[in-house]
Amino acid sequence: MNIPRFPLISSAALVAAIFLCPLHGQTKATPAPARADAPSAAAVQLSPFEVTAAQDEGYAPSETLSGTKVRTPVRDIPMNLQVVTSDFIEDIGAFDLQEAMAYNASVVVSDNAYQATIRGFNSDWQLRNGFRYYKRTDATKVARIEQISGPAAVLYGITQPGGILNVITKQPTGNNSGWLRETYSTTDRERTEGNFNYRINDKVSLLLVGSYQRDAAQDAFADNYFRSLSPTLSWKLSDKTKLVVDFDWTQYNHHLSSGFLAYNSVPIQASTSVGGFDVPRSFNYEGPNNHYDETTRTSFVTLEHTFNRNASVRLTYNLHQQKSTEEYMGIGTTKAPSGNAEGIAKNTPVVEGTWRYFILNNRMQTVAADGLFRFETGAVKHQILVGGQAGVDKFYSPRWYDWDTAKNNYVWRYWTLTDRNPDLQKPADVDYIFQTALSTQSRREENTVASAYLTHQARFFNDRFITLAGVFYSSVDDYIRAFSGEQQRYSASKASPQIGAVARPLDWLSVYALYATSLYPQAGGATGGFGEIFPPVQGKSFEYGLKFDTPGRQVSGTLSIYDIRQKNRVIFDSTAPNANNPTADPNLPLGANVPTGETMSKGVDFNLYYRPLHDLQLIGSYAYNDTEILHDSQPYLVGRKVTPFYRNRAALWAKYAPTEWRGWSFGLGPTWHGHALRGYSSSSASGIPNTAKAEFNAQAVVSFTHKIEGYKTTFAVNCRNVLRDETVTGGKGDVGYYFVEPREVRFSATVAF
Repeated sequence: MNIPRFPLISSAALVAAIFLCPLHGQTKATPAPARADAPSAAAVQLSPFEVTAAQDEGYAPSETLSGTKVRTPVRDIPMNLQVVTSDFIEDIGAFDLQEAMAYNASVVVSDNAYQATIRGFNSDWQLRNGFRYYKRTDATKVARIEQISGPAAVLYGITQPGGILNVITKQPTGNNSGWLRETYSTTDRERTEGNFNYRINDKVSLLLVGSYQRDAAQDAFADNYFRSLSPTLSWKLSDKTKLVVDFDWTQYNHHLSSGFLAYNSVPIQASTSVGGFDVPRSFNYEGPNNHYDETTRTSFVTLEHTFNRNASVRLTYNLHQQKSTEEYMGIGTTKAPSGNAEGIAKNTPVVEGTWRYFILNNRMQTVAADGLFRFETGAVKHQILVGGQAGVDKFYSPRWYDWDTAKNNYVWRYWTLTDRNPDLQKPADVDYIFQTALSTQSRREENTVASAYLTHQARFFNDRFITLAGVFYSSVDDYIRAFSGEQQRYSASKASPQIGAVARPLDWLSVYALYATSLYPQAGGATGGFGEIFPPVQGKSFEYGLKFDTPGRQVSGTLSIYDIRQKNRVIFDSTAPNANNPTADPNLPLGANVPTGETMSKGVDFNLYYRPLHDLQLIGSYAYNDTEILHDSQPYLVGRKVTPFYRNRAALWAKYAPTEWRGWSFGLGPTWHGHALRGYSSSSASGIPNTAKAEFNAQAVVSFTHKIEGYKTTFAVNCRNVLRDETVTGGKGDVGYYFVEPREVRFSATVAF
């Protein structure tokens, strides 16, 4: 796929220059801000429903929004809530959500850069400014990322009991400023990004953010492209009323690769150093015609009004639209059947594949309202938040398959493992047929989610003791209509209490406890082997911990212990019958999604910020997690670890900016995880675990900032994946082989206006 480059940021820079250059001659000059995105005196006054990057100093912000939906000191919230600031994202040179969260040990973001595993539970989406968002997040627009741990995130409607990530985007600052950055890497990666603030007048401000990225494919066929453009308008209608309109557009063109395969413990796509077949790393059995193309459009409209310092209201509308197309060769390893079209001898080890074509249209609309009220009764301070939200997700997902009508089966194509020159082009005889037999995968779905909540925070004894109590009512209505005409529906509702408390025996030390429950619909209306729809997931959590924050914020952090229980978690059972094998014939394929009885996740999270010197900042985190199935109707599943499973993870980042070396900055970040369980790769009842060895990695960054022709210019060298090597995974029996991200050096130059 050869797609011409769209010079997004160059165009944005030109537009910004056209507007900004005349402006300097027409308006009164203002002092240059310390930060490119710091607010001027004309900026809209911060509301109780808002936090901005300009509030953060370094890596340890003092306030958060996600835990209560109201701007609150981190130490006053009875949960482990971690914040990744825009300063930190910029210092580590993160491009997306996965890279930005690399130093938070309790979170693992998937390769698609939007789904995450938190405390052992998969989160199928993230929040973007408090609303569900299904696709990858580009780091250029991110002001901060707030990790809400545990089911307390039910405040935002529905969530997994492990928690969720809330991405808070940048807002106009009310001044004229901006920056433009160009990055190149040794892996043939190119990225251009920019951030431009424009003050139209005292009441109206505009922010324009955009990015363009090209990644050389790790196979021999095509490159991947990502583009984004996001304007945000802030309009101060009056001293007490503000309107914000935010639009976000992304386009992603990706060459699909199914990963790396194995047969009888021998990695197929491996170098000779690990005993493979000498198949080059650039090889991909799926060929040049696999593609995934996606366009996403998201709009936010927020209206806030402050009646007085004790009463505020906010109304929000969100529209999220996504359209994607996907064409690929679904592949696997097997033994050649007799009579195959390629003439390969029976039982010869082969790669098999069949062509498929999918379309996904997703349209999600949500409205929300929040009211905040504060009052005092004697020495006790009260804060009440009342609100609710309702949303409708509509999915349209037709799928076509290369189908042999006479045999009522897929059209399979085969290559021997030792074929050095396989014909991987899309065959001319592919005949896509919409198969009603597979119509449980091709369907229309409408998912309606509504919630109402009431929370109360009370402060006693001069903030020495703080309580947080709330009740959240959530309802889910999921309707699925397969293209064969079959219809299914389920409805569920739950009143979820949340109660927590914070005690502060010392000015710098807090002790907290929290109990919360949650309701979560199965992602995309998950269905079983015969298309049966699964009930929603229910969770409950107990959490206890310590928070410390010394004077001057020299040392701060959180230590938490949790125990989370979940019902109806869906896993893949390799022994379960499916629609292609209704009789469980051992000669036909098995395997299907099944809901489990009760899953337990328990562990410890530890996060630390330490500034021993003015020039040195340290951030560290450690997470221990044990997740397994406690109860199930199938005895062989009881005690099974749930994937992906990392029992131990740790990370550390250090930034040193010596005063005597003005303009220089040095960063170093080692990461580590213990042995990781990726999945179960056998068709046996017990399943053979597919594991990855323990792994160290590291990142190092050097940057230098200097004024050139009056512009603040920064040059940076970012060395990533310094300690990584090829990683073989597997247990006794089946083995998977995975290439991790290669070593990479990124060179970037940033010019601030």
